[in-house]
Amino acid sequence: MSKKQEYIDKMRGQLEGFNAKIEILKTGASKADSSFQPSYHSTIEELTLKRQVVESKLHQLENAEDDNWEDLKEEMEKAWADFSTTIKAANARFT
Repeated sequence: MSKKQEYIDKMRGQLEGFNAKIEILKTGASKADSSFQPSYHSTIEELTLKRQVVESKLHQLENAEDDNWEDLKEEMEKAWADFSTTIKAANARFT
């Protein structure tokens, strides 16, 4: 397996884990006091948008030529860091 494919597989696995955390937040939002629901929903929307960016970057990586995927990896790392920070903050805030 190439380094590119190993990286893609690793990121897909991590993304699946974060998707599960988003689902937990959605469940919490549905059970939350009505005063907290707007905050939950805005956070979930933000996470959904950032997840879409990460998925887009991952798709670009999958379609990249083997000789230039490293350039896209840097963009992926930045998008991932932003998404990861946001989801960790949401988990700390709501759980």
